[in-house]
Amino acid sequence: MQRDHAARPRQGTSGRGLALFLIAAAGLFWVNSAAAQPSTADIVAQTRPAVVAVIATTLQEWQDGDSNEATPFRELMRDFPSAVDDKGERRELYPVVDIGSGFVVDARGYVVTSRHIVHAADRIRVALANGRSYEAVIAGLDAETDIALLRIEAGEPLSHLSWGDSIAARVGDAILLIGSPFGLSGTVTRGIISARGTDSQREGLDDYFQIDAAMNQGNSGGPLIDASGRVIGVNAAILSPTGGSVGIGFAVPSVLARPIVDQLRETGRVDRVRIGVDLQPVSRAIADSLGRAEAVGALVSDVTPDGPAARAGVRPGDVILALGGRPVLHIGDLSRLLLVSPADGKMAVSLWRDGLTRTVTLAVDVQRPPIDQRAPAVQARPHEDTLGLVLAAITADVLKRYELPADSRGVLVIDVVPGSAAAYAGFRSGDIVQSVSAKSVREPVDVANQIWAVAQQGRRAALFLVVRESAARFSAVYIPDALTRIR
Repeated sequence: MQRDHAARPRQGTSGRGLALFLIAAAGLFWVNSAAAQPSTADIVAQTRPAVVAVIATTLQEWQDGDSNEATPFRELMRDFPSAVDDKGERRELYPVVDIGSGFVVDARGYVVTSRHIVHAADRIRVALANGRSYEAVIAGLDAETDIALLRIEAGEPLSHLSWGDSIAARVGDAILLIGSPFGLSGTVTRGIISARGTDSQREGLDDYFQIDAAMNQGNSGGPLIDASGRVIGVNAAILSPTGGSVGIGFAVPSVLARPIVDQLRETGRVDRVRIGVDLQPVSRAIADSLGRAEAVGALVSDVTPDGPAARAGVRPGDVILALGGRPVLHIGDLSRLLLVSPADGKMAVSLWRDGLTRTVTLAVDVQRPPIDQRAPAVQARPHEDTLGLVLAAITADVLKRYELPADSRGVLVIDVVPGSAAAYAGFRSGDIVQSVSAKSVREPVDVANQIWAVAQQGRRAALFLVVRESAARFSAVYIPDALTRIR
């Protein structure tokens, strides 16, 4: 009994000693780790001036039972634009603000961000790190990569970031994120590349970086920065059961984002080359089953009937090894090569089939985005005086960009603000406005001026002559009370 009693204190003492040792060891590890990691302050100082907050405001309609209905702010919203439905009843709108991140990629004022932040916005502002903010217009959108390009007029060259080499980036490399999580602009987080896209094997993420740096709502569109201060990715999404950071985020690599941004800057749209195949990775097991020594290439699982690949003789079971003379090691390589391939002419494709390598030549197809995903040459920011229409003059550039008939005359509708008077009247992207209340229009300002003139006459609606798919029709649009009251 005494022996047992004596043994217990000694065992407890040993346990406390072990606990103290573990705490001390943990503290020593933390100190050594902190000392081993170089400061990133210089990189932050170099890059943060080019990182921006993107403030997107969308007008939404008050609904019965809306949580904002009983707040004291309701009365303050009376001066915001209103829409009028087809019965002449006023529909009040209120602003909803979404804040995301972005970065200046060109000293002339081009800003990269995420499409989902801005594509439906009625107003976009870009706030620089120096505290200044500017109205922004959309220079182009790409739905597949969720990338948007904005343009601001700052009146001076802006600090901007340069693209880095995402292909050279390795799993385990240190990275920085700078952005506006929860609206906290200029926030910096640090981590590593956790996996490359081909390691994640998650549908839709085969070309993405997986990162462990803290990423939260508002980080979308911000830069993924490497140790040299260059952008190797655009932050895109998080995987989270709660909506907060759990250390699993995804970014579009620069090898994919850069050509997207270049196309948006040059043409306002992204035209994609399609060859008409479904693909899957070549795993080690698939390579062994095909008798291939290396698990490389992209396996053709299906071929679109009468598509470019089918016409060139490509079959299911073929392994694509090269495109236009450039190697295809995995599916991601093929996607990127197609993105930068010329949108006309023919393309050589190297295949492995039945133990032999062969080359076929195919004529590519080009898939152009819908008209509401292309940026106009001149974008009019939607005001209530244009009834919720985003308009562009029909210039030679617009004729070519939107593939309009050569004899098109009037003003092109690029977008329609949801819930606006124009939306209630049935306007669509691609409509051409030829006249407003019998007055011909050639510029967006002509439409605005004519609506204003109609409002000054005390009329409640304006009569539009609209051409849609070569057919002309008249459409009456009610004018918001905000205009008819001011006479």
